[in-house]
Amino acid sequence: MLQTLRMLSMTMMSSLVVIGVAMFFVLAPADGESTIAPTAWLLGIVVLGVAVAALVGALGYRLPPIAPGTDPTRAGRESGQRFQAAMMLRIALCDAVAIVALALAFVVSEGGLSLYLLGAVISLGLMVLHVLPGEGPISRSERALERDGATSYLRERLTAAPPK
Repeated sequence: MLQTLRMLSMTMMSSLVVIGVAMFFVLAPADGESTIAPTAWLLGIVVLGVAVAALVGALGYRLPPIAPGTDPTRAGRESGQRFQAAMMLRIALCDAVAIVALALAFVVSEGGLSLYLLGAVISLGLMVLHVLPGEGPISRSERALERDGATSYLRERLTAAPPK
């Protein structure tokens, strides 16, 4: 399961790069046009990135806890499902910065490409921190799943090892 989730997250991250390459051809500045978007638009994207980071931290790890006494096989299965659902929420939130920047890139008169690139870089950074299944997201999810005292068996489920 872990390998599948890593492939999913890497695919979502690489799509932002592919969109950036396409936008290079669509939004390439004409001769004499500025390549940098107005500062207010750039600051708006940064503020949006900070707001999304706060939202991901507040909402992206709210997993319902595993009930104490749950069978290890069932606990592992439920933990995996809850982790995957929360990961999809985190993907959607992190992608929002790049999507908004992409839309705004067509609104600004100059520097649309720089606006998208900033949004994509912020989204990619957030995805590395919160989406890519590594120690950070797994530990935070485990703490949420085990907050009522039950063992979640999340790591065992993600690595396909049988629960103990």
